[in-house]
Amino acid sequence: MSIVASVHDASLCFCNPGAFKFRPVVPYHAAGCKRFASCGFAPVPDMRPAVHASVQPRPFLTWFGIIRLGLVQTSLGAIFVLTTSTLNRVMVVELALPAILPGLLVGLHYALQILRPRWGFGADKGQRATPWIIFGMGMLALGGFIAALATALMSINVLAGIALAVAGFICIGVGAGASGTSLLVL
Repeated sequence: MSIVASVHDASLCFCNPGAFKFRPVVPYHAAGCKRFASCGFAPVPDMRPAVHASVQPRPFLTWFGIIRLGLVQTSLGAIFVLTTSTLNRVMVVELALPAILPGLLVGLHYALQILRPRWGFGADKGQRATPWIIFGMGMLALGGFIAALATALMSINVLAGIALAVAGFICIGVGAGASGTSLLVL
């Protein structure tokens, strides 16, 4: 008897007429299929990953967890609306600044999203997404506050306001990337 025949699973053999019924499958059935020599099909190996005995299944997501994740998404959206529409309008319409300025600031925020794989790796390496989400939300809130202050400062001193707005939009980009990436993994 060859090695292939000794690990043949009779319930997965294509020549077995009852192979597709719902029943427990014993991987690597030692007895083998009596018709294995004539069926011509190679056995299908068990590709399920081995699970260590100490690994416990994670509990499913509760309603409280869903509400928590929804609140993070709501906060992300609120800061984005503030920075991409409201502050944009104030800069262009009220302060009569060129429209390229808020466009570049929003572009700076999106340019920082190239670091998302690094933040995701950090969350995966630590096997905890919550600290990354909290850090990101703190940076996002700080960035939104700085961007609002910078817009108000632009009415007094344009260059100082632009410099502060750059810092604010960098904080927004870091916060959105750190919290959004870890949140989407969940």
